[in-house]
Amino acid sequence: MDFFSKNKILIAHLLAFLAFALIVVFFVRPLWADIKSNAQQLLETNRNFEFIKEKSDKINSVRSDYKNMEPDLSKMSGFLIDSKTPIDLIKFWESTAKEESLNIDIGSYPLEKDDSDLWPSMGFQVKLTGSLSSFMRFLEKVESSQYFLEVKSLSIVKSADRVNEKTSQPIPGGVSASLGLKVYTK
Repeated sequence: MDFFSKNKILIAHLLAFLAFALIVVFFVRPLWADIKSNAQQLLETNRNFEFIKEKSDKINSVRSDYKNMEPDLSKMSGFLIDSKTPIDLIKFWESTAKEESLNIDIGSYPLEKDDSDLWPSMGFQVKLTGSLSSFMRFLEKVESSQYFLEVKSLSIVKSADRVNEKTSQPIPGGVSASLGLKVYTK
């Protein structure tokens, strides 16, 4: 082989290598970057899909739980008083106090706002006078009643105000009690 043939082969190889390098730089490299970018987007989409699927499963679980609890929730709403007209509750307290021979006075009671409460609530102050045993029976009936309530404060003071109407003598065991009640509403 002569010198020019070797140069031609070398130049042809050099040109082929240069063409290959240009193809890699201008076509394969951008294509590889696009593939890498699309692969990352696909992974992100898969993660989002899994997240959405997980949230959807949780929502379906909550719906199922709600359907199972719905009868109980409707029963529970019967235990909550109407905040605009708590007449039934007040009538219950008055009739229970009358059954126990207690004098009753019902007023409002200030409540501190508690964000952990599941339901809204109202405060009542119930003042009672009568015998201690009657008061204890009243308190037991109130606590075991159908209403959701919580005793927030309790004060019992010995009272000499009760007088036997026939003998005009003080009745022993008389007390004045004050209850601060938190009643849950609808």
